[in-house]
This record gives sequence, structure tokens and C-alpha cells, in this order.
Amino acid sequence: MIDFEIPDELAALRDEIRNFVVEKIVPYERDPRLTRHGPDEELRTELVGLAREAGLLTFQAPRRFGGREPSHREQAVLFEGAGWSTLGPVALNCAAPDEGNMFVLGKIANDEQVEKFLVPVIDGRQRSVFAMTEPGGAGSDPGQLATEAVFDGSDYVINGRTWLITGADGARTWIIMARVAPNPHGADGPTLFLCDGQTPGIELERVMNTMDRNYVQGHGVVEFRDLTLPAIWAAAIWSIIV
Repeated sequence: MIDFEIPDELAALRDEIRNFVVEKIVPYERDPRLTRHGPDEELRTELVGLAREAGLLTFQAPRRFGGREPSHREQAVLFEGAGWSTLGPVALNCAAPDEGNMFVLGKIANDEQVEKFLVPVIDGRQRSVFAMTEPGGAGSDPGQLATEAVFDGSDYVINGRTWLITGADGARTWIIMARVAPNPHGADGPTLFLCDGQTPGIELERVMNTMDRNYVQGHGVVEFRDLTLPAIWAAAIWSIIV
């Protein structure tokens, strides 16, 4: 049987997180920097600063990165406290897409990738993106990917169009999913690429109008135009054939 009893120490941390959100973050819900496209970067930075001062920033991170490394069940309890305001996860740095991206990179990134792409996100200095959803193409099914990466043995060249890319405006850590075309140089199929958001070939077309205002800088429509990732560099970051 599953024990649903919440240990005292966990309950105390949950209450600390909830009290922080109620006392420090809820007043920002009427801040003009909470735009129709969500919190702007200035507001996010201010909220993150408050969580940092409280010693609660990115509490879910592994201990080796300064977090508390709660278990999956413990996270459910703590995230409930963080979610007392829609701005709570933004302040505490446990909101999508950063939380999921940090989890993935924390599992598989090498030391170089950790320093360049993961640590700045954990520290709240940098935001991340997971770019997969396409208009008329892939949603949650990578088998429908239309975004294509052509590999000539030295470079991957990525072309495609994605949308509903949360936080695309200003994000630096990008995880891009594309379908590697059949080629004589290596594997093909749905693949994840990690790169800097300022790499030439990543073009933000617009920020979409949506009903929610919960995510930093909203949801973007992004065009990949001959986004070129050298094979040596791509191998040094990582790619996964699924």
C-alpha cells in the first residue's frame, strides 16, 4: 500500500513555500509587467530574486546543483505549495518548460553542457525552451515531425516551423526536436538537439495570443531557417534517437 502520510519535515517545507508565495508573490498578480503574454523578463528576474533571498530558488534541483532533490512524490507536495499563485512557479523556478528541461539535462548532460546550458537555468539567470510542437505536424507524437535535419557528414542543417514554443522570446538554452533525414553518414529519425538560442537560423516570427498569462514571454511561433549545427559540436552536446 502507498503511504500518503506527509512527514513533518516535508509539510514544513511545503508550508514555507506556500507562505512565501502568499506573502511575497501574490501581490505581484496585479503588476503591470504581467502582460497579456505573461510575465516579462524584468518581472521574472525580480520574482526569482525574492526566491533566491528566501533560499527557495529551484528547490527541486539535485543536491549537486544546490537543490533539495525531493522525490517524485515529495515534489507533488511541494509544487502544490508553489502553485498557490500562477506566478509562484515562475518565482521559484519550477515552472514549465524550465523544470522539465532541467530534469532532462540533469540526467544526461556532460560537464561542458551542464556549465553552458544547465547551471544558468538552475541559477535563474537563463531560460530554456523545448521546441517540438508544429502547426499541422507533431504535437506529442515525434513520428509526425515535419521539421527536418539534413546531415551531410559534417553539419546538421535544420529547417522547419514550430509554434506554441513557450518562452521562446529571449531563451538561451534550446532543446530542438527534428527528424534527421536518411543519410549515409549516420542514424536518422526523431532526434533532440541542444543549442544556444542566439545561434543564427532560429527566428522568432511572433508571440501568439493565448488565453493564459502564466508563462514568461508567452508562446512563440519559431522558424528554423538553415540552422546549422556542426556534427562535431552536435556530438559534443548530445542527440537522442527515439
